[in-house]
Amino acid sequence: ACGETGGACPGFCGVGNACCRFQSTKDPPECHGIVAWGSKEEHTCVAPTAPYLFVNHFAEDCWQPCNGAGYCEDWCGQGNAC
Repeated sequence: ACGETGGACPGFCGVGNACCRFQSTKDPPECHGIVAWGSKEEHTCVAPTAPYLFVNHFAEDCWQPCNGAGYCEDWCGQGNAC
């Protein structure tokens, strides 16, 4: 459902979640440090331990690009706000 690869997969796993495989050395950083696995046999949806990995422009001033506070997917990333 996520293209046979690990990592962010908001379309299937939901915003802020990732598709990861237990002990995979090929999966991206958002798959490291996971403590709860739905399956250890195949890729499964998980909640990353470092949610900042899903925020574009993390810790940057978003006021100008987002025209003030509020929902700002274009600058902050899918499901994120300023």
